[in-house]
Amino acid sequence: MSDVVDHGVDLHAKTHFASVTGRAVRATALLLLAFAALTIVLSWVPAQRSTQDLGADLADGRASYVEYVPATRTVRWVVDRVLWRETQLPARSDVSAPGNRGGQDMTWLEQRITDSGHQVRLTEVDNPGDRLWVTLVPWPPLAFAAGAAWLLALVHMLATGGHRVANRWAWLWMFIFGQVGVALYLLCEPAPLWRSELSVIGRRPIRGGMGILYAVLLAGAASVLGVFTRLALR
Repeated sequence: MSDVVDHGVDLHAKTHFASVTGRAVRATALLLLAFAALTIVLSWVPAQRSTQDLGADLADGRASYVEYVPATRTVRWVVDRVLWRETQLPARSDVSAPGNRGGQDMTWLEQRITDSGHQVRLTEVDNPGDRLWVTLVPWPPLAFAAGAAWLLALVHMLATGGHRVANRWAWLWMFIFGQVGVALYLLCEPAPLWRSELSVIGRRPIRGGMGILYAVLLAGAASVLGVFTRLALR
């Protein structure tokens, strides 16, 4: 019989507790993040519309956010806070603006928004796919709430110790790469969201080195899921 002791295994039982208040806060944060994620998913498959539809949505006050992509002369806008629509602008000769056609398009959009009399946010986007996730949430209050939930979860993770699933360094990598770790953290720490306590015997939390590997795998899984979701929604 070997007398070697595996110091990588913790044989002492440790009980992790989650208060009712804490679980309620975690559930609320998860719902906020899930709703924000839904609005981002909807932006992947905007409904195709005409420029007349764009003008009508602006005039009716349904459009709350408009973004213009100069490379393709594409306009994407949001109606009813979360529903995305898209159109490609035709060449225009009735608007004078310095520079290229992008300048004409932006001037035309600004005029349409001004004529509507409604408060609409207009943004020029060079690369729609290369942005921080929170900037893809079209409704500012929801974007602020989701960003705050993400940041508060990060601060809580760094400020507290004794995590069950992973240590601070591992969680930090999972928060940063792909930014998917926040949902797992809220779901799993300190105990699963659906349980008030959990006793653990025989395992240590994931450490920093393995945390990087898990972070890369999570980011890759999220990307693959995003691709399949786009294909399924088309």
